[in-house]
Amino acid sequence: LAIFSNLLHVLRHRRLGSDEMKLLLCGDKQSTRKRWLKALQSGHENISECDSFSEAIATLGGDSQHSVLAHEKCIGTIEAQEINSRFPESRIIIFSDNPDDVKGIEYLKAGVVGVANAYISLDLLQEVARVVGSGGVWIVNDLMQRIVAASFQASGNDLSEAEVNNLPGEELTTRELQTAKF
Repeated sequence: LAIFSNLLHVLRHRRLGSDEMKLLLCGDKQSTRKRWLKALQSGHENISECDSFSEAIATLGGDSQHSVLAHEKCIGTIEAQEINSRFPESRIIIFSDNPDDVKGIEYLKAGVVGVANAYISLDLLQEVARVVGSGGVWIVNDLMQRIVAASFQASGNDLSEAEVNNLPGEELTTRELQTAKF
């Protein structure tokens, strides 16, 4: 439940459209940043690059309205928390070479709004930037299922398969029904 409340807090403070957001690509390897730039440059006019947390802070200092796409080697959970406290309008997406649910949950607790594999396809990378830039959250299905299951368990409410299958369809969109059935 703490993760959901943190995500709601983060989303309440990030209402800008993707066309108003600047991108900051933060990765310790130039090849990674170059790959990200190739995927994102056609859809965004204002993209900056950096290779360290200190450079990211310096870049954000002038204007905090950024979507920060960062490799976990540059920005970890502590750094993400600092960025969120100093620049509340920023949105951070963390890319990991070896993503796992435990790391993903820690990043979400730190205020990150996107967690993805560093080797994501270029098309999917564009989608991640669009979703997060529009105020959404990007996490993989397995992590979402884990969070939802933990929330139900923590609240003492556990839906049976029959209850999930009998959810009222006229009140939910197709996507909401799909999510509920997971």
